[in-house]
Amino acid sequence: MAQIQPRGPRRMLIILGILFAAVMALYGCTQDGGGPNHPRNLTSEDLAPFLAAGCRNDSSGFIDCANASFMSRFGCFSQSLQIMDEGLSLEPSMVLAWCPVEVYGNNLSQAEMEGFFYCGGGLLRTCTSYVAYDGTEFVQIKNPEALARYAGPISGEKEALAFVMLSEDVIGEVERDALPPLLARAQKDESGFLVTAYRFNMFGCYDRIDYEEVRYSVSAGGEIRELGRKVAYTRHLDGAICVD
Repeated sequence: MAQIQPRGPRRMLIILGILFAAVMALYGCTQDGGGPNHPRNLTSEDLAPFLAAGCRNDSSGFIDCANASFMSRFGCFSQSLQIMDEGLSLEPSMVLAWCPVEVYGNNLSQAEMEGFFYCGGGLLRTCTSYVAYDGTEFVQIKNPEALARYAGPISGEKEALAFVMLSEDVIGEVERDALPPLLARAQKDESGFLVTAYRFNMFGCYDRIDYEEVRYSVSAGGEIRELGRKVAYTRHLDGAICVD
């Protein structure tokens, strides 16, 4: 059974920089724990198309693409793009750069928002997409159907777990007081793969965080179907907080 291996906070849910990292530390969770089963490290050869296009590797999991030729085409909110570990667990492996697209700044309609993997946030609302090099040109991958065209068919547990982590608004690890952490995982079943991950609602005012366990069915063709969810852990905070 494939399982997330913890390696500390890695992926932002929205662009909140240092403030966001502090909030995530307070909540005791990571977005994906470093990717399924510690995928291999990126090499200069992996990043060669991005570097040739004008990006700079800052060696922290991000690439600075302020001068990249492709940036104006995709509407990424930030010029610093995060490389997603999960892309290296796909078959064939892919170098995927996270490209959040701002909803209000780009006047996205509801129909346009539904064409992305997912949209979220508070005052700053973004929709998730990824930038990749397909061997000929840079492309923007906006939804699971498009990702499956590059990565399918899904043939193993590690790949199914990575596919869900890239496609859904979920986290891979929940730290618990005096208990082992909850880790995202995948296993093969009769219809394809069963993937379990976690989510929580960051926005609003509250004095506790309810982490939900979400179960998905994933087919070889990349179709994701939610099977159900339940509260798996509650973290009580020292007083109420509000996040916009």
